[in-house]
Amino acid sequence: LYDLLSPGGEVRVLTREDKYELLRRRLSAFSQGDLENLIKLLISGEDHKGYYEDLERLMRRLEKGDMNLITPISQGYPRELLELPSPPILSFKGQFPLEGIIIGIVGTRRASASTRAMAERIASSLARAGAVVVSGLAKGVDAKAHEGALKVNGRTVAVLGNGLDIYYPKENEELQEEVAQRGTLLSEYFPWQRPARWTFPLRNRIIAGLSEALIVLGAPKRSGALITAGYALELGRDVYGLFLPGKEHEGIRELAKRGSVIPFTSPSELLSDLLERFPLGDGESLREIEADESAQHLRALLELLKEKVKLHVGELVEWWGRRGLKEDKLLEILDHLLERGTLARLPGGFLLFRGVEGNREV
Repeated sequence: LYDLLSPGGEVRVLTREDKYELLRRRLSAFSQGDLENLIKLLISGEDHKGYYEDLERLMRRLEKGDMNLITPISQGYPRELLELPSPPILSFKGQFPLEGIIIGIVGTRRASASTRAMAERIASSLARAGAVVVSGLAKGVDAKAHEGALKVNGRTVAVLGNGLDIYYPKENEELQEEVAQRGTLLSEYFPWQRPARWTFPLRNRIIAGLSEALIVLGAPKRSGALITAGYALELGRDVYGLFLPGKEHEGIRELAKRGSVIPFTSPSELLSDLLERFPLGDGESLREIEADESAQHLRALLELLKEKVKLHVGELVEWWGRRGLKEDKLLEILDHLLERGTLARLPGGFLLFRGVEGNREV
């Protein structure tokens, strides 16, 4: 600070310009100009208590070299985020900038097992088709979306509601590290900032902004996923919503009534539409997920028949419909099982499960 003292040697209060000059000199230790842009943006407006100390702390953190910064005036800043009212300054770990079609996947933290499995299958298929999968690293749907992309060595981005050095939720610590190593972690907060109730709604606008299309899997009323969907709709993005019965999907059903979302009931239906709208490959992933989906439904049907032994066709149709599936597909499967002898017809529209011989596929 000595060279900022007045010529007479007396100590004077540092002005905003003095603080900038101090920080600018510290920039000489860094090769990136982004930090200078950050400082300009932060101290050009009103003074905020603690900014100077936070910036000093941030520079010490950047000296470690395992994270970087990018600002709205930096080369490579995502053009999609420039559409936001206040484009955020981002800290990041991993691969950046992003290239390719970016698809967001969000949903409830309390998702059912079937919805979590669906999130993983959809993310895997999109990643195989060349898309970048973005989500929020929360429990439930978000975590499964990241895992699905990583499982096929695809690209995924986690937008955090806290700083890069904070693990939240704690149970996703290993997943957060894996995303940092094999994908991208993004945050608009200082690295040491802990999550709060207000940080997650703000985080959601970044997920929506990055996404060229957003998929919502499981969204009860007042779900955070609906906040993300709202941001996406305001930005003119396509929003797809899983349209099934039950409280888990109540929020999407409400949006669908207003015509705000594109409803879908199965992964194959969703991916078929996405592959038509976006340049996402040759459809190989769609064929694979259709085969996987059919196998999943068949296994569930056989488990039900094995448990009940005797069922009326009407009960089966109702059960099938609750899974969001079309009746003609069920009838096709039942005909196949009748031909194979797995099922037998009984009077009154009942079906009798006769079992599967050994490990024979049906």
